[in-house]
Amino acid sequence: KEKLFVLPQYVSIQKVKLNKVALKKELLIKSDAIVIGMIAHYREEKFQELLINAFSKIKTSQEIHLILLGNKDNDERTLSKYNVLVELVHRKGIEQKVSVLSGYPVEKILNVLDIGVLVSQIEGTPNVVMEYMLYGIPVIATNHIGCKNLLENSLYLIPNEESNLAQSLETLINNQNLRMA
Repeated sequence: KEKLFVLPQYVSIQKVKLNKVALKKELLIKSDAIVIGMIAHYREEKFQELLINAFSKIKTSQEIHLILLGNKDNDERTLSKYNVLVELVHRKGIEQKVSVLSGYPVEKILNVLDIGVLVSQIEGTPNVVMEYMLYGIPVIATNHIGCKNLLENSLYLIPNEESNLAQSLETLINNQNLRMA
């Protein structure tokens, strides 16, 4: 016990309130769009492709926009993943509704999001889920134990399946009261 010290998991950022309307304009997002986002490393165990595929199938009358934020410049693998995501967005023809970003301030993205997503192969206690919670953003996340510990009995803890993700997104997109709860 004398040689063991456990560091608590905590959010390492402070909540910063920024102008959402100005941020949407800066990011070229329509002012009435509901913004969905995933802030995660551009690594193989993060499933941004799953989110892009689910997003492209959403049926809604609402204007929607997807933001992916990570760092493409960590190494060759992160740059490769970033390029794969950009190509997937182009192949699906949804460039006007999807922003694949790198090196952009996370606080700006947290201020513009209406729905936060984290879908991945594995997670410990994910910082981004705590950051979404800090900003009061509803969260859809893969039902890993770390996400379960944070989100408890949320209906939006889902398996990594496109149909479940699309359905959860549609539910939150189409119900402002659920997004605000």
